[in-house]
Amino acid sequence: MIVSFSSLDERLKEEALNFILSHSTSLYYGDIEDRKKYLTGGTFEKGENLKFYYENSKFIGSIGIVTSEISLKKEGYITEINVSDKSLKVFGYLLEDAVSVCKNAGAAIITLGLKPHNFFLADSVMESNFIRSYSFIKLVHNRSIEYEYDNLVALNKENAPAFAEIMTSSFLNTPNGGSLSVKEAYELLDDHDNNKYGLLDTQCGYVGVYELRITGKKGWIDSIGIKPSCQHKGYGKMLLNQTMGYLYSLGVEAIEMMVADSNTIAYELYLKTGFEEKEVLSTWYKLSVNS
Repeated sequence: MIVSFSSLDERLKEEALNFILSHSTSLYYGDIEDRKKYLTGGTFEKGENLKFYYENSKFIGSIGIVTSEISLKKEGYITEINVSDKSLKVFGYLLEDAVSVCKNAGAAIITLGLKPHNFFLADSVMESNFIRSYSFIKLVHNRSIEYEYDNLVALNKENAPAFAEIMTSSFLNTPNGGSLSVKEAYELLDDHDNNKYGLLDTQCGYVGVYELRITGKKGWIDSIGIKPSCQHKGYGKMLLNQTMGYLYSLGVEAIEMMVADSNTIAYELYLKTGFEEKEVLSTWYKLSVNS
């Protein structure tokens, strides 16, 4: 049967999280505790939209549904797909449930992501009328450079509204992009141990935003974005160079980031800056919902 994470008792919740962690080893969201925080947080409605297939007293499948962007862009997302023994039958049950959740929430488009460990599900996904759209590629830069970063301003209470506005306008219509409320921007102020958030400040005011993360000797550029009215004016390159300079100044030995292969302008900029392709992180498929 299919159960939601929020309906489980504490013991089963721990088993459910361990099921996901044992199948999907990605620590893109930080260490294991950060990953658990992500899985049980607002992304999946505090666990209501994190579903599991539970049979014979064990978990044998999982799927996550993101509905928070449907009100703005009519797009729902399906991710965190894991199945034991490569069971296409279990995946079929979970996919049917997830698509139903998205449709009931008003989605016009449903976007589903597969990671390398479940690429074997690609044929089943396309048989369900999903069409391949794009892949996210991990890029790596490991040649320390010295760039000034005088235009970077850390996120604070005063600039949080501008951060939220630019984050939303620059990413809302990009692959897997979403919105950020002012309330959520304020909440980021408490998340500062290994994460760095801020804006690009120029003579034209705030024109860009960045999210950075440090894990050991590795730096991550989680996102950099330029507000639409200021794009194609060189600010993207400025922001990229300055965030790289900032990370290297903090002692990291390599910088990683990911980019959608459909975002050719950004992709080419990163390669010209010295990033190299490392691996495919995920491939995404889209389903248009019939009205």
